[in-house]
Amino acid sequence: MSIIGTSYPKFYITSGSDILLEHSLLKTDYIIPDTLEHVSVLNGDIHYIARGDRTEMEVTVYLYKYDDPGTKYAEIKTAKGQEVIFYPHADGTFIQNRVGGAVPLYCENIKPFYLFQTVYYDAVKMTFISKGITRMVTLAQSEWGYGFNYGDFYGAGL
Repeated sequence: MSIIGTSYPKFYITSGSDILLEHSLLKTDYIIPDTLEHVSVLNGDIHYIARGDRTEMEVTVYLYKYDDPGTKYAEIKTAKGQEVIFYPHADGTFIQNRVGGAVPLYCENIKPFYLFQTVYYDAVKMTFISKGITRMVTLAQSEWGYGFNYGDFYGAGL
């Protein structure tokens, strides 16, 4: 059993309803460091400011497994260019910031592609990028030795 959840991913568009991704494969990168580089114009010194971590999700949705692939694709397509609240597992929690609030993710790209045939699109690849600093809030975090986000120690904002 997973600590974060066991079911399929889901998301909801802030102006719409839940979109369930029952037949999908989720590829996550929870810890993408967000660092600001400042170069002095006077002497060229470089200073780095660690703001925290961002999250990126890549979801491959297998349309051929749905009863009506066209309807599912039309439902998914509405998310492109929208802010969504993303649940890596429908029975778990959404992507959170340091204080437990929801971090909206931007649906950057929705790209249909051929998987098993060349007549109809079989699958769709969706890419989501966090619009704020995120934090993995799980028990496993302390077991991995990662603890808090890097930015927590340096007073990074939410």
